[in-house]
Amino acid sequence: MASPRNAGSSASSSSASLLLAKQFKAIQTDKDIPGISCGLVGSSVFEWEVMLMLSEDQDSLYGGE
Repeated sequence: MASPRNAGSSASSSSASLLLAKQFKAIQTDKDIPGISCGLVGSSVFEWEVMLMLSEDQDSLYGGE
């Protein structure tokens, strides 16, 4: 029998994974967010790999120039 603490943790984890899956899908399909690419590490929705790409006019942000 699961303790109430474990049951709550499972429900929280399930809610978190649903929210993250929704946000991941939105980032994948949203064309209004230029320069961001993301993917899952393995099949876990809790681990993301993110790549940020700067355009030439944003390049001065890197390096402090």
